[in-house]
Amino acid sequence: MHCRITSRIVIFLLLLTACSPPQQAWFPSEKNRTWEYGITVTTMDGVQKKRYLIHNLPLRTMANHTVLPRQTGDGTTLLYRFSEQGVFLIATIDRHHQKKRLDSNRPVLLFPARPGTRWHDTTTTFLLEKTGPPQRTLFRIQERLTLEHRIVADNITVKVPAGTFTGCLRIDAHGRVNADVGNYVGKVRITIEQSQWYAPNTGLVKAVRREQTDSPALDHGEYEMVLVRYR
Repeated sequence: MHCRITSRIVIFLLLLTACSPPQQAWFPSEKNRTWEYGITVTTMDGVQKKRYLIHNLPLRTMANHTVLPRQTGDGTTLLYRFSEQGVFLIATIDRHHQKKRLDSNRPVLLFPARPGTRWHDTTTTFLLEKTGPPQRTLFRIQERLTLEHRIVADNITVKVPAGTFTGCLRIDAHGRVNADVGNYVGKVRITIEQSQWYAPNTGLVKAVRREQTDSPALDHGEYEMVLVRYR
């Protein structure tokens, strides 16, 4: 079960990141930059805590685009494309070098990075799960839905284990869908609320996500990621 949740978290993390700082300051690309995050995942089965590492590799040029490879602690490489429009996740390469291509227009952060900027993306639920009879069977809701993202502020102060960061972006996202998930749950309304905070010249410092349904049988799951240290 833990491995399955971890894989979903990685996907989520991919999807991880004027007088204001330069646009790319919100997603630092300097070689050898490293971030360590503490993650707390709460499902109806309890609480899991884990660490997540990200390390910048040298920038590349691919198809006339600047691409940033980032390597995670498990050996996965994430490829991000930079453009005037923003930062986009374009592919992942696992440690066995089996590439999984994603939509090249899948945004991580759109420019201008200021309040009012909006975009849409798709996501899959990964926090709605519960183990129960018979034989401790794991039941999980994995539904795909659209999230609307909006930068709501650019002057937030955020305190995490790595320190206190000022002038942060806050990006809120929300989405909902009606689905028939079968089993003993049946038809449910699923809602996702998510927030991320980016600090200038540091990048993502905090992220929270809550998935919930209107069924008491499997009603919620929560996720928090905070920056522990960086260099």
